[in-house]
Amino acid sequence: MDVERIVAREVRGDITENGPDAQHPVIRTLYDHIDEVTSIAFHPREQILVSGSNDKTIKLFDYSKTAVKRAMKTLAEVYPIRAMSFHPGGEFLLVSTEHPTLRLYNVETAQCFVGAVPADQHKDVVYDVNYSDNARLYVSGSRDGDVKVWDGISNRCVETFTRAHDGAAICSARFTRNGKYILTSGMDSIVKLWELSTNRCLIAYTGAGATGIQDHPVHATFNHNEDYGMLIIKFYHYEIFKIKIIFVSAYFLSLSIISNNMNTYIIVLFPDEKSGSLCSWDARNSDRKRLLALGHTASARIFVHSPTMPAFLTGSDDFRARFWYKKGSN
Repeated sequence: MDVERIVAREVRGDITENGPDAQHPVIRTLYDHIDEVTSIAFHPREQILVSGSNDKTIKLFDYSKTAVKRAMKTLAEVYPIRAMSFHPGGEFLLVSTEHPTLRLYNVETAQCFVGAVPADQHKDVVYDVNYSDNARLYVSGSRDGDVKVWDGISNRCVETFTRAHDGAAICSARFTRNGKYILTSGMDSIVKLWELSTNRCLIAYTGAGATGIQDHPVHATFNHNEDYGMLIIKFYHYEIFKIKIIFVSAYFLSLSIISNNMNTYIIVLFPDEKSGSLCSWDARNSDRKRLLALGHTASARIFVHSPTMPAFLTGSDDFRARFWYKKGSN
């Protein structure tokens, strides 16, 4: 999907949600899986897209070649894929599956590595895994309720936040850009900020989930910088396409987690599954801000924020994906 094309059309004012011009700006469609695509990641340096699926395979696509729609390489797994994260250097791919043991793949040779100490691993499915920006650490969150921090070189677990969300399954876990904090979300609809130097929860962002129990894992994230202010802004949204929601995740996971240092004004964002609204808090003091209605007619299952601009994408069980963009931003 070409985000710049969407924004340019909005600026010209030639988009109507249900009119003849409402077709999605797809650059290319890639094929090769035989079951749902559950995760994707973009290579940090090359024009390579990697996708993981319930068909127990990981596919690598070279999207620099416009005529190629099939994968250039396939990694066979024995369990369905849940989450993936590229090493910032691009040489390795961290993978979680329906098995509790994390895998580390050499992208070039397809060799698979696992930690040498089985006791380090989770006890249930790992829902999310992410490298820090400097690759010294990576973090994982599991259905077993634990958040684990791993050494990026030895692949040993160096810290475990046991029952991080009072035993609820962990939906997402990711580092801030400075690597000093971890933002997690759980099936209890609470978002927490953890400080690595003290191994404790600094702030809990509450208030989501008041209208019903969360049924599906949903990620929490920061806005790309302090430009949202108090979220007293107008958003433009564009309905992109109507497809099975799992493929929304496949095309837009590139708009991934970002953050700034804790000295600037940062917003924490988390979609409330039952109310259909986007919750937001001041990251420093957990003050809850105004809700943003996401406009879906079913649960919002996918939420990803751009790392470079005030824009995000939502995907829902109503088979629609919506692109949201702050009007007036550059």
